[in-house]
Amino acid sequence: MDDNYYKNLCWNMTSSDNYILVNKTIAKELKDFDAAILLATLQFKHRILSVDDNGWFWFTRKEIEDNSFLSQYKQVKAEKILSEHNLLSTELREVKHKFAEYKVKIPFFKINYKQVIKFLSVEQKFLNDDKNLTDINNYNINNYNISSKEDIRPSDEGQNHFLIKRRDTSLKNTSLIDKKDKTIISYSPTKESLEIYSYWKGKGLKAYEEKYKGYVNDLQAIKKLLNGKCFNNNEFTQYKNHKFTNKEITLSIGRFALFALNSDYLPRDKKDWGKKTFVDFIYNSYRYVEGYGRSMFIYCLENNIKPIKEKDITVEDKYPILTKAIMKKYSQVILGCDNFEFPKMQENDFRKAAIFAQEFFKKNKGRLIGSYQELKPYKIAECLIEALMKSNPDMMRVQPYWLFNNIMQQKLPAYLYSTAIMKEKNSSSNSQENTFYNFGQPLG
Repeated sequence: MDDNYYKNLCWNMTSSDNYILVNKTIAKELKDFDAAILLATLQFKHRILSVDDNGWFWFTRKEIEDNSFLSQYKQVKAEKILSEHNLLSTELREVKHKFAEYKVKIPFFKINYKQVIKFLSVEQKFLNDDKNLTDINNYNINNYNISSKEDIRPSDEGQNHFLIKRRDTSLKNTSLIDKKDKTIISYSPTKESLEIYSYWKGKGLKAYEEKYKGYVNDLQAIKKLLNGKCFNNNEFTQYKNHKFTNKEITLSIGRFALFALNSDYLPRDKKDWGKKTFVDFIYNSYRYVEGYGRSMFIYCLENNIKPIKEKDITVEDKYPILTKAIMKKYSQVILGCDNFEFPKMQENDFRKAAIFAQEFFKKNKGRLIGSYQELKPYKIAECLIEALMKSNPDMMRVQPYWLFNNIMQQKLPAYLYSTAIMKEKNSSSNSQENTFYNFGQPLG
């Protein structure tokens, strides 16, 4: 039997034109739901387009995100998992731009259908457990902004699959219930509003569940910020008709989280700041707080939140290019924006992280593989952030000083070994030669 046999058999078992059809056996075996979704999405694409006779086809990052709900970061992570299980091969190829003479690099994929069939042939009790199906359904609703349980259901093709509606129909309606009269409220939040509210919630600030009316109020307040209709009839005339950007809103939220919840920052007496709803955070016409006014949103947007005391004097920036690369990578992966403006204390943390990373890579240069021996700043920064994410998957709670603490000094080499970027040390190696450094000093 040739590859076409396995390919057609696999399509019949795991594909659907109107839904992303995810196989539960594959999700269980991979132990990663994002990887299962990516595989299902790529199979659907391959059914439409095959570039060459060897099974390679292209799919841009943007198209994958539009079809699978997966961000670019999640795509890369999922591709690694699929590659590790010999389910997927990927490579970047240069192709001629459709409307110009120059060439662009886009990702090409090749699915190992024979290996997929092996996964599908594994018999698991998991497949017959209705509770597991419910758990996975709930996982999708919470993590992929699916509007209701009607958007995800068991497949007609059998209990081994469940279906997720594609992006073009997923966010049309959100059903919300008023707690008092139980009436259903229909509301259609935008993707950007949901992302901002998720950022607010991830900072540990007060957020409502979808079934409460407060959830609608908060999302409508976000929409007003984005549309420039928030400060048209109050004392903040300088912001009349001002459409706040995602970056401005998340900057203010991040500062308010420090103000309300972090004991290292002023005010010393946090009172009930952490209990503020998003609506009150933006503007409270009934309460004027001395020194802060009626809008903590405007206050935090215009003012840096001061630490109670500077914990460190200014750290020398010994490797400015690497420091900048780490800050940029941290902003993109952890904060979801480019070149976030960090306070002085956190800039010190990034400088320490650069010193730690540079000296570690320099000390272990002989054990690094291939181009990593060139010690390019962007590659060092990428490794450092990847090691951080590997050991701390909850991005919302990550702090810059985690990039160089004692745990990271163990996790970074462990990550480099696991990804074959660095060879493991020989047992005969001198212990001093393999000592990891903490800001230029051997660890005690």
